[in-house]
Amino acid sequence: MPLIQDREEERKRGRMDAEIRGKNLTVSESSKSYITKKLDRLSRLLDNIGEARVELTMENTRSQQDRIVAQITLNFNGTILRGEERAPTINAAIDAVAETLDGRVRRLKGRMYKSEQVRKSEKSATIRDPQATEIRQDEESSVESNGLARVKRFIMKPMPVDEAKNQMELLGHDFFFFYNIDTSEYNVLYRRVNGGYGLLEPDLI
Repeated sequence: MPLIQDREEERKRGRMDAEIRGKNLTVSESSKSYITKKLDRLSRLLDNIGEARVELTMENTRSQQDRIVAQITLNFNGTILRGEERAPTINAAIDAVAETLDGRVRRLKGRMYKSEQVRKSEKSATIRDPQATEIRQDEESSVESNGLARVKRFIMKPMPVDEAKNQMELLGHDFFFFYNIDTSEYNVLYRRVNGGYGLLEPDLI
């Protein structure tokens, strides 16, 4: 019950709802405080970042420089931004992934600003503004079953290829599975080794 009340108070104060998890390690209160400060800085760059999920994992690696993996996922009105970095300590990993997300948040903010300018320009010219496509992506992990180590479930909404490319960049992925609103088909957008993007389309037999 106190956890729910604390989250409600955070929402009233305009702070994002943060969930911090540790795997193969214990996240100390000082580390949680450090992470919260980093998240607050990101939230000041872009309003309405409602939720943040922080996953810290200690891995057995040959290099001690890469033993801590920090992944942060931000939910901005249904648009997902994600970053993952490695470092020898928790704070160093958080610093690295926060810097990565800083760039993605600024990129999203710049794109939103350009879209707003276009919308205002179209409105002044009495051109109807097309309805924006909302993007939401939720993820669930499952215990290993039938040889599958992880299962991800997505709340998928139709979007054009350009929007899928933007979402892939914000996630920092090399591929993105989406429902193409223009063709009414499921597609996979991927980053080509030699540059540019590729699109996989189904061809049923």
